[in-house]
Amino acid sequence: MRGIAEVVGLALLVAACASGGSPPPSRPIPPPVETRTQFRCDNGETVLVRFFPQQGIAVLERGGQNVELQQQRTGSGFLYSNGQTSIRGQGNDMTMTVGNMAPTQCRAVGGGQPVPPPGGGGDPVLEGTFFYRCENGDRIEVRFFPNQGVATLQRGGRSHEMTQQPTSRGFIFKGADYQIQGRDQNLQLIPTNEAPIACVKER
Repeated sequence: MRGIAEVVGLALLVAACASGGSPPPSRPIPPPVETRTQFRCDNGETVLVRFFPQQGIAVLERGGQNVELQQQRTGSGFLYSNGQTSIRGQGNDMTMTVGNMAPTQCRAVGGGQPVPPPGGGGDPVLEGTFFYRCENGDRIEVRFFPNQGVATLQRGGRSHEMTQQPTSRGFIFKGADYQIQGRDQNLQLIPTNEAPIACVKER
């Protein structure tokens, strides 16, 4: 009788496992949104900063070492620090401070990289400087700073700053004199009280 009970118990255990007794496989966790920007500094160094805005951290890659920094409150631009090392900046400019060393001025180098707009979701907004050829013959320059939510338009020798506007697709930046909106390679330049002008990004 004992042998039969053991066999029956083993059979029930096997049946339970076959019917889903084991835990289901876990779903893969999506990787965090990351923005990489390379900076060349006045002291001759070239450093890489990896921004993780959703996690509120940045990783400074310098001299073969990775230094994790926490986002700090600031009135404008960005500020990350761990008490010993800090980076502060706005747009393409950054100041790096390490220990008791004098602050070093750095500037972003390289081309633009698609990064998600602040808060996640929507289409990626280009980061960097891009040139567009418009249907009226104009050639304009647009510099995107998605981390700061601004863009600057260079047209006719003048610079115009615009603020990013919420949108579910593409991008919209609006200023006092101009609005730009677009997606992928296409951009519409909308002067205040004038008809929109279609433009295409140069390759």
